[in-house]
Amino acid sequence: MNDTQIKDGITLFDNRKEGHTERQPVMKGIVRLDGAELEVALWPKVSAKGTKYWSGTIAPKQERMKREPKRDEFNERIPF
Repeated sequence: MNDTQIKDGITLFDNRKEGHTERQPVMKGIVRLDGAELEVALWPKVSAKGTKYWSGTIAPKQERMKREPKRDEFNERIPF
């Protein structure tokens, strides 16, 4: 296997930022499996008996849309 091939594994990052709510995942990241990349999101949970565990979702990785820079119409040349 050469260095350019994707290895199977999981990469997770802490997703808690200012304004974080309970509806947002605490951990987010990428799962690499058989050359495919999937997005993963995790939330901490507590069972009725008090056992702590993680609950999560896995979905196909979506391409992020690139935002175009906002045009500053006031600084554009006026053709007079």
